[in-house]
Amino acid sequence: HICAQMPRERCCLGRLPVELLHMIFDYLSTYDILNGFLQISPYLDRVVSGYSHYQLNFRSIVKREFDGICEQINPSNVISLTLSD
Repeated sequence: HICAQMPRERCCLGRLPVELLHMIFDYLSTYDILNGFLQISPYLDRVVSGYSHYQLNFRSIVKREFDGICEQINPSNVISLTLSD
């Protein structure tokens, strides 16, 4: 996690506006968003769950990552989905 090494009071991501965090998320993969921003604070958990532009590419993904993504993302927040067998 981005702030895993920092004391909670030193992590300033929780001070950024939702809109700015969502703009940052536009440049990250879904896996990176979930692994980098979840379980840092309740605020960031809400920001991640409220992001509504997830682009999921399941073409080459390991089962563990697939399961984690499916558990964390509301299907209504997905704008693009790529599947493979």
